[in-house]
This record gives sequence, structure tokens and C-alpha cells, in this order.
Amino acid sequence: IRVSPMVFGTLVHQTIEDVHKTVLRGEAERVTAEQVETWFNGNYQNLVKKERVYLAPTTLKAALGHVQRYVQRESGRWDRIQEAEVEISLVKDEYILTGNVDLLRGAQDTVEIVDFKSEKKPDLEKDKERLRQYQRQLEVYAHLVEERTGQRVSKMHLYYTGETSGNPYVSFDKNDKTIARTIASFDAVVQRIESGD
Repeated sequence: IRVSPMVFGTLVHQTIEDVHKTVLRGEAERVTAEQVETWFNGNYQNLVKKERVYLAPTTLKAALGHVQRYVQRESGRWDRIQEAEVEISLVKDEYILTGNVDLLRGAQDTVEIVDFKSEKKPDLEKDKERLRQYQRQLEVYAHLVEERTGQRVSKMHLYYTGETSGNPYVSFDKNDKTIARTIASFDAVVQRIESGD
């Protein structure tokens, strides 16, 4: 039971990644409902073999719905996608920062970072602390992208694939000062570790 949510999230992520990779190859016309279901079923079979965990039929249907909603919402806007599943690392003086960015999409001369969450959109007031943690994660990604690629990040988004009726995005403007504070907190933790504290 504990593994099921992880398998659910991985299944949604992997299938959305298949969509993005197809679009990036210039084959957006291949992203059909039937093809999405084929990718989804293939990903599920691979996860079953790897994790030895099965999802209930209703859970599988819900996971497929997450992907289908995303494809329906974003169809016609695939041209903004620049890169998907981007592994980025940055060597600092005392440590290495690494991250895996779900999606980079273009907006004028800048890029936007999108991180997918395979769950319902949280309450913006009640879940302030969790959203702040996600924002800090996105700030680290923005720092990595800017330092490694030289591209300027304009916005950072959380995309909730479980959102059925409202806006699935929670968006943050990139703020250099808050990013600097987030990276400084990493530096401080590393210094404490190195000093044996």
C-alpha cells in the first residue's frame, strides 16, 4: 500500500514524459488518445515487473485520467516545449547540486520551469508550508538552469495533474533574492556538516 502512490506518480510522470519526447522529436501529431493509452499501458507493465506492485483498476483509470487531462489542456501549445526530464548538476566549491527538471518551456527570450505533481491541487492557504518547500525546490532548479545553461528563468510552475476543474498551475515569479537565500541555506548546511555539527 505504501508503494502504490509512488507507482501512481511514476506512471503519470513517465507517460507525460513520453508525450514530451514525442513532441520534441517533431511528431506532435502522434500524440493521440490511443497512443497515450498505449504508452500508459507499456509504462504500467514495466513498473509492475520492476516494483511487483499492482494498482486497482479504478486507480489505473484515475492515473490515465491525469495524463489525458494534461494532454487535452496543453494540446495546441506544444511549440513552447524546449526540453523534458533535464538532469542538471552544478559543481560548487564544497558540494555538488543536482536536480531533475520535469519540463523547460520557452516564453519569449526566457524559459519557464514546470514541475509535475500527480495529485490534487492543494489548498493555497492550508498548505502554505508545503508549497513553500516546493517553491524552494523550484528555486534550486532555476539556479541550476541559469548557472549551467545561461538561459534566464522567468517563471516557475507546479502543475497538478489531479486538478479536474480549476487551474492546475501554482506559479511563482523568479526572484533572485529569494533564490540567493535558498542557495545560502544550502551553503550553511554544508558548512555545518563539514565542521562536524
